[in-house]
Amino acid sequence: MNIILVDDTADHLELLSEFLQDLRPNATIYCLQDGLELSRWLDETPIDLLMVDLMMPTINGFELVRKVRQNRRWATLPIIAVSGLRQSNHRVELEKAGFSDYIVKPYEISDLVRVLDHYLP
Repeated sequence: MNIILVDDTADHLELLSEFLQDLRPNATIYCLQDGLELSRWLDETPIDLLMVDLMMPTINGFELVRKVRQNRRWATLPIIAVSGLRQSNHRVELEKAGFSDYIVKPYEISDLVRVLDHYLP
């Protein structure tokens, strides 16, 4: 099982990676600090789950997910938005952009378990 995390903040990547590794010890977790690197990874690595921060400097999460969804090969890839935003109308915007689900920072273990159990049974 392969999971890619994309976030421009190293501390966020490290924390989320540690949580996920504890919850899915057999998973291989790749951490990218720049969404522009993602295309290469998707072409070279079989991915089971992608988690993307929404606010990044070079390419934001919305642009990144739209770009990924343009490739039919990745049409069904579970893509989880990671955001500090808690507004209820935000979910509609995320779904329109192509995200499968979202979790809110700071990370709640129950949210991570819910997402992992749903998308990586």
